[in-house]
Amino acid sequence: MPADTTIDILGLFPPGSAVDPDGELVVGGCRLADLAARWGTPMYVVDEQAVRSQVRRYQQALGAAWPHSRMVWASKAFPCTAVYRLMAAEGIGVDIAGAGEGLGRGATDADASACDENCLAHSMTSPELGPIVCPTNRLA
Repeated sequence: MPADTTIDILGLFPPGSAVDPDGELVVGGCRLADLAARWGTPMYVVDEQAVRSQVRRYQQALGAAWPHSRMVWASKAFPCTAVYRLMAAEGIGVDIAGAGEGLGRGATDADASACDENCLAHSMTSPELGPIVCPTNRLA
């Protein structure tokens, strides 16, 4: 692959991503070929530091424009337990739109009060756990 094409493609990946001397893509300090060999494909690879950096950037901009606002991550986009934990650690809320997302958040140490649960038109009941209660009692 020509060098200028590689540079263009790297812009699609988190900051700090690179192509190593063997021509392998490195994201978050991990060679993707090594991850694929170990865990198989397909897989999602999340650069934790890049996500934290973006969250902080958005928090700062949102806080500057609307000081009393609250940042909430739309978990439907990527309902992943590790990302729920990351968002909780960064102090932002999580928008939960269904029982599956509620269960994912429930598998973390995230404070339930940090979740904005959209209970409208969704059954918030799990066969294993019973009802999943909306802690904020907020209907969207």
